[in-house]
Amino acid sequence: SGFQSETTETAMDIWNPVCVDILGVLDTNDPVQPEMIYPFTNLLAGSLGDSLGGDCGTCPADTPFCNSTLDECVSITCDDFKEYCYEDTTTGIRARQFCPITCECYDPFSTQVLQDPEYGCPSTCSSTEEYNTAVANITCSDVKANSSLIEKHIEDIEAVVDYWPGLWKEQWDTTISPVFLEHGCDAIAIIEAIDTAPFDFCSFGGSLWPVKPISYLCPVACGCQTDMIWGCPSECA
Repeated sequence: SGFQSETTETAMDIWNPVCVDILGVLDTNDPVQPEMIYPFTNLLAGSLGDSLGGDCGTCPADTPFCNSTLDECVSITCDDFKEYCYEDTTTGIRARQFCPITCECYDPFSTQVLQDPEYGCPSTCSSTEEYNTAVANITCSDVKANSSLIEKHIEDIEAVVDYWPGLWKEQWDTTISPVFLEHGCDAIAIIEAIDTAPFDFCSFGGSLWPVKPISYLCPVACGCQTDMIWGCPSECA
């Protein structure tokens, strides 16, 4: 029952506590990679393979993935699952859980919009050198409304909307996306004023849509000077 009540975020605190790719990586001399993971690497690979299904029957521990094209059990690495990194699916969650570097979980500016720990990216990815370098290079000011960075943020989200329930997708396409594209960071206050739903685009889990916060582009609108949440530029501290 303990495992059944385990959340995705809690699971990553156990299975991938330092935000590294753990599939196909068995360098026990690397001090960064947690030694406790090595005995379970094939088990984790198997859970990723199981999310895709297949007709191979029960695959052995050393070749835990069913290749449906070859109809045989094979070993896998994170490169084999890169195409699933950006999906809002069970396989996408598994890919981000076990391959956070390949899936770009550590970079606010990456095309990875599903960086919420509840959707697979380990929470410790925001403690990596890569993440700290990214936020150190951002100024503590909101980007302009016509910024290409706002456009890219919305475009990256558009790549996953088809995975969402119809109402979520419709509201994003007709209300949220157009307001951000027209008003930029001011959209945060505008949407809060016209909609009674508690939409918080500055924090993980703050809205219906499971996407990364826009705080890295809108630190002032997101209140980074008083609360250094995910994505806030170091300069705001």
